[in-house]
Amino acid sequence: MNRRNLLILLAILIVMGGYVYFAEVRGSKPSSEGEISTEQSQLWTMTAEDVVRLEIEQPVTAAAVRLTYYGEIGWQCLEPPLEATDQDRVKKIVSQLVDIRANRVLSETNEPLNVFGLAAPGYVIRIMPLGEDEMVLRIGDKNPQGTAYYVQIEGQRPEPVEGQQPIYLLPTYALDQAIGLLTSPPVPPTPTPTATPAASPEVTETPTP
Repeated sequence: MNRRNLLILLAILIVMGGYVYFAEVRGSKPSSEGEISTEQSQLWTMTAEDVVRLEIEQPVTAAAVRLTYYGEIGWQCLEPPLEATDQDRVKKIVSQLVDIRANRVLSETNEPLNVFGLAAPGYVIRIMPLGEDEMVLRIGDKNPQGTAYYVQIEGQRPEPVEGQQPIYLLPTYALDQAIGLLTSPPVPPTPTPTATPAASPEVTETPTP
């Protein structure tokens, strides 16, 4: 390979390397020196069975869903008031929230909260375990890829000593299920009616003349 071809190949590699860096590494909104991987770690140690209350709020519209667990009765939706509550749906949402794992965390970002949509959070989720302090998730914008929300959490441990609280990137699949309760309350599905077999027509024997 002559020197000219070698230089061309080297230039191509530099361009490709720059593209990967800016598209993949710098492309996420926005980066920070304090950004660290959480290795998909859980945010708390409580289990779904510990949760006795769940609230989802949309501050701008004042819309809210409030659910309380009553032991043998199960989950009841108090706001909006429902005569019956879809137990399976609520249990699934609670389990997803409790088991949620952070993709990443921005621990020392200098960016203002409005960059992440957290100056005025779009949604607030409150998870209340029995005998423990509530966990409050303040949910901002989605990341550019649309795979995670920027979230600040109150009640997690350890609390930051000073400065801005860490900003977590939490996967959308679990949060969207909870947020969806605001527009689609947990009403039990309507049972499919069972078809009643049609009665056979009664055959009247014609007398033989």
